Amino acid sequence: MQVPGLQLQVCTENEIPTILRVAIQSYREHYTYLWTDKGENYIASNFTPEILTRELQAKKSHFYVVQLESEPVGFFKLNDEKPSTTFPATDCLELERIYLLQKVAGKGIGKQVLKFVMQVASERNRSIVWLKAMDSSPAKGFYERMGFTGKDTYRLDFPFMKDEHRKIVVMEKSI
Repeated sequence: MQVPGLQLQVCTENEIPTILRVAIQSYREHYTYLWTDKGENYIASNFTPEILTRELQAKKSHFYVVQLESEPVGFFKLNDEKPSTTFPATDCLELERIYLLQKVAGKGIGKQVLKFVMQVASERNRSIVWLKAMDSSPAKGFYERMGFTGKDTYRLDFPFMKDEHRKIVVMEKSI
């Protein structure tokens, strides 16, 4: 199913303000339950112009803005040739982040993004797309429905994170 008006655009440093706005809004809409401080320390530590500039300048990392009817409603980040816990770098494409605003949840945009990511992986001759998902997040179930399987787990040690939400699942899908 195609989502009418959906565009996925490669980001440059010019889009950093857009990415920051979308990242902070979507993080607050979806992830504040993980934290005793509602995620404010995490947001301040991870969503700054300096950090995003550094990430955008990384050679094998690419950000994409998700637009619906020309309005930015999300973004995602791909890391090419980043090894998973079970496959070497040359086989892998990592989907490091996918953040969508709450108002577009359930409209098929996440499915279209994953379809695009799988296409990118195929074009780059990667055999695995992998990602990390919070074990307690509804996103984990979405990824499972999209064919991803859990391959490994570990626990996060971020300050202010509630203990019951520290488990991360590394998930993979073959191309």
